[in-house]
Amino acid sequence: MVRKILGWFIFVLIASFIGFIVWLFFFREEPNVPQFETRERSEDFFPVDSTNNIGENGIVDQDGRSDGTSGRSLIPRLRQLSKVPTAGAISFERLTGTSETFITEDGVEESTNNSITIFRYIERATGHLYETRENTLTQTRLSNTTIPKVYQAEFAPNGNSALLRLIDETDNETVKTISASVIAKSTTTEESFRLVADGYALEGPFLSPNIESAEISQFGISYLVPNSNRGSALITADYNDLSKELLYDAPLLSWNLQDINESKIALTTKADSRLSGFLYTVNKDTKVVTKKLGDILGLTTLVSPNEKWIVYSQSSGNSIDTYALNQETNDVITLGINTLSEKCAFSNTNEDVLFCGAANQPERVPYPESWYQGIVSFNDNLWRVHLDTNEYDQILGDREDAEQSFDITRIVVSPNDDHVMFINKKDLTLWSVDVTKTQR
Repeated sequence: MVRKILGWFIFVLIASFIGFIVWLFFFREEPNVPQFETRERSEDFFPVDSTNNIGENGIVDQDGRSDGTSGRSLIPRLRQLSKVPTAGAISFERLTGTSETFITEDGVEESTNNSITIFRYIERATGHLYETRENTLTQTRLSNTTIPKVYQAEFAPNGNSALLRLIDETDNETVKTISASVIAKSTTTEESFRLVADGYALEGPFLSPNIESAEISQFGISYLVPNSNRGSALITADYNDLSKELLYDAPLLSWNLQDINESKIALTTKADSRLSGFLYTVNKDTKVVTKKLGDILGLTTLVSPNEKWIVYSQSSGNSIDTYALNQETNDVITLGINTLSEKCAFSNTNEDVLFCGAANQPERVPYPESWYQGIVSFNDNLWRVHLDTNEYDQILGDREDAEQSFDITRIVVSPNDDHVMFINKKDLTLWSVDVTKTQR
C-alpha cells in the first residue's frame, strides 16, 4: 500500500514538472518591454547596437526588428534617452537614402529625400558619445573615448563638433575646455544611415585656459577669458582654435554669452537677485557694442536668431517675472508663464514660437541664484508659447506622461520642431518629447 502511494506521488511530481516546462516555453506571456531598452554587455553600462536592422521604411522596434508602419506606435511620446547624467545633447536630421515622389498643385512631378531625426548626446561621467533615432529605442555608442568629468557639452547644429567643459582631475577645480570633433575611425563605413558601434572618436585641442563662458554654433566658437584689465576678452575662433580674433574687451568679469547669428553675439551679466543686470550685443564685423537692456535685477536673457525677440526674466521679491521685448515694435509682452529664460528655446521653423519649461507654483525664494545653487527645484510643465498672439499650448504636464517631475533645462528643439529634448536638472537625465503626438 505504501509503495503504491509513493508511486502515485512520484507520478504526480513528474507530470507537474512536464506541465511547468510546457507552460514556460509555449504559453507564458512575454513581459512588457521597458521604455529604455537595456542590452548590457560587460565592457559598457549602456546598450550598444552594432547591427541596426533597418526595415524598408526605416522603422525599427525595440528589439531591432522591422515592424512596418506600426513600429512608430511602439515609441512612447515621452522618452528617457539616458539613464545616467548627461553633459549635453543635440538633435539633427540625417538622410535615410530613400525618397518619395509627389505631384505638385501645378501637376509637376517632384521628389524629396527622406530624413530621420537623430538624438546625439555625451555621457557626463565618461565623455562617451551616444546616438539614437526617433524611431528606435536602441542606443548606439559612437565613441568610447574616455574624457572623465565632462560637466557640460555644447554641440554645433550638425552634431559633428562640440565644446566639452570638464574638471581637471589633478586638482578637481580647474575647468578645461576642449573643442572636439567627431572623427570616423578607419574601420567605420561611409554609409549615411548605418553606424558602427565605437567606430568614432572625439578628438580636438584644448582651448585657452580659464574660460568663463563658451558657446559653439555653425559659425564657430565664441568664448570669454579674463583680460589684463580685470575684465573679459571676447574671442571668436574656428573649431580647432587655430584662427582666433579678439572681438571685444568687456570691462567686467562674469558674463554669459549667446551666439545669436552670423553677425551678432549677446553678452549678459551673470544674474543675481541683488544685482542689476545688463544685456549688450556685439557686432562681429564692426565690433560695435550696443546696449539692449539694463538696470534689471536678476536679469537672464534669450535673443531670437532673427533678433526680433528678447525674452528675459527678472527678480521680483521672491518670485520671477518673464517678459518678451519685440525689437521691431519696441513693445514688451508679459508672458503668461513665469520662468527663467535659460529654461526656454526658440522654434527652428517659426521664430515667433518659444518652448519653455515653467512651474505652476515655484517656491518663493530669491531667483535665479536659489535655482542655480540647487536650493530650490521646479516641477515644470512644458509649454509652446506663440509670442505674436500671446497663446500657449501645454505640451507636457507635470507627472502627466511619467511618474516623476521634471526641472526642465538645456532645451534642444529638433530642426523640424517635431521633438523637444531637455535635461532634467533633478538627476541630469536626458528626455525627449514628440510634440506631434497628442497627450494621453
